[in-house]
Amino acid sequence: MKKLLIASSAFALLSSPAFAQSSQDSQDFTVNGTVENECSIENPADVTLGEFAVITTPGADALQYDDNKSDSQTFWMSCNYTTSIAVESDNLALVGDVAPTDSQFTNRLDYRLNFSTVTGTALTGLGSIPFGVLGNRTRTQASEFHANVQMDVVVPKGEYSNASKRLVAGNYSDRVVITLGTL
Repeated sequence: MKKLLIASSAFALLSSPAFAQSSQDSQDFTVNGTVENECSIENPADVTLGEFAVITTPGADALQYDDNKSDSQTFWMSCNYTTSIAVESDNLALVGDVAPTDSQFTNRLDYRLNFSTVTGTALTGLGSIPFGVLGNRTRTQASEFHANVQMDVVVPKGEYSNASKRLVAGNYSDRVVITLGTL
């Protein structure tokens, strides 16, 4: 019986997994990449306001601006990082292509841009920009943003710096640049 016990013990030791080497090995690795700072703005359309009405009846107010012109459009603006939004006007007013020679006349007509968010991230501090009063505007957006923005171009009656002057005949224009990103 002793011989049988020793033989079965020897067999158990030879077949035991305790003496087998491990068949597993593992290593880790990292997957990474970057996303660059990026901003995009859909191209706002040129705004044509048509003819500006002036007072045509004779009298003390003749030929003064007598209209409330406006135009609205929507476009997308997006940045994937906290950054600046700048709105800059070349002339800070609509400027006529003919300079006045009489001090009762002007070739400058103030206007404003009103910004509001239609969908997406609310924009910080753009709101209403009356160029003739406040000039250009640069604001830092509080976070990354993606917004469908409504922009209203408004030439209000009686709210411009030369309201008591008469408008010189001609074509009035300004160029506005909206810049997204680090300035």
